[in-house]
Amino acid sequence: MYGTPQAVTWPADGVTPSAVVTCTPFVTQNLRYSYGINGTTLKGLAGSTSPTPTQYYAAIYNENVKDNLKFTRIDDGRQAKVGDYFVMRYDNVCTSASSVGKDDGHMVAFNSTLTFVKNSDIGALYDVEIIDSTSAYHGSLDTRNVKKEANGTVDTGVGIGIMRLVLDPNNGSVLGYKWSQKATVTCFQNQSASAIGRFTKSLI
Repeated sequence: MYGTPQAVTWPADGVTPSAVVTCTPFVTQNLRYSYGINGTTLKGLAGSTSPTPTQYYAAIYNENVKDNLKFTRIDDGRQAKVGDYFVMRYDNVCTSASSVGKDDGHMVAFNSTLTFVKNSDIGALYDVEIIDSTSAYHGSLDTRNVKKEANGTVDTGVGIGIMRLVLDPNNGSVLGYKWSQKATVTCFQNQSASAIGRFTKSLI
């Protein structure tokens, strides 16, 4: 479920997994659980114990480092891997999702590599499967929409969907994104600055 108070129960805890969480707190909970990061380390990396999308964007764009932990910016989207993050900062007018205007951005994790769709007049289009927590699902194939279609209830929170990225056909840089494959609105960098980042932990 998309909401507060933020709480995630993991399968490895020996109980049924569950989540009541919003977008970047879901990312933060993942980082804390997977890497054992404490609040002090997270604040050193991204400026807060519970970073906003804007703070995560800055951490990725600036490739922040704290101890043996690092965010690496992936400038060529074609080189993105499963587990990389895509963060969107809502700067100006862009109606890619119902949350625009209420939040300062959004963040997702890639659950696949990027798949080329076609070249267009706005750039090369690529689809990517993502995992996030949201109140606005990513197209008809989104697991949250599939559940709604099956039982008639609106499902929000953690799920899997597909976003469409617009890349420069020459160097693979991110020019913009669409909330879903069939979204009519494209959010370009001057409307919603976005970046792909990889979180790494070196063995020292």
